[in-house]
Amino acid sequence: MKKLLLAALAAVCLASGASAQDEARQWDPSAPYPSDIVIGRADAPVTVVEYASLTCPHCGRFHKESLEAFTKGWVETGKAKLVYRHLPLDQSALAGALTVACVPEERRPALLKELFASVSEWAPAADLAPPLKRVFGDNVTVDEVISCFSAKGFAEEVMRPGTDAVNNGVSATPTFFVNGEMHVGFRTAEELGAAVDGAVSKALLGE
Repeated sequence: MKKLLLAALAAVCLASGASAQDEARQWDPSAPYPSDIVIGRADAPVTVVEYASLTCPHCGRFHKESLEAFTKGWVETGKAKLVYRHLPLDQSALAGALTVACVPEERRPALLKELFASVSEWAPAADLAPPLKRVFGDNVTVDEVISCFSAKGFAEEVMRPGTDAVNNGVSATPTFFVNGEMHVGFRTAEELGAAVDGAVSKALLGE
């Protein structure tokens, strides 16, 4: 698995270089990517994009302390949809990101939650087997996941949102974009919700 991860990491670096050559095109952080994990209504007036690493302590804190309340107060009420994107800081986070992208789309939020909750268990050895089994039981195997993320071009596709973000000024995790406005670092549910409320007000005023 480590050799495959190194190969994937090399591919990501190449993808980053390719993205840097495309600086001339206008980058819109709210524009969708195929690997996005989306929670909330597609037609919500506010799009909140989160760039995070599965091994980032501040990202983990947001998911443990803020996400549930933010989801209840601003996503389930239809004000915003939350889009999660991977920006891995190390090989373990990269392994987790590729693994999440290899499972069925509807199960990705559950696996993401499990990985943040158990990072101290799986990250030191990049061993994704325990959290995979907790979420899927025997319905998915590590061999299947490895076969998935070793496919040609797969790593570049999954990491494209992160490389685009880095090439356009994102340098820390977590970084949030609320209708395109950047907010760097950990946010409580109330702080992120206030940014959403502000964006809703601007939309109503036509700003």
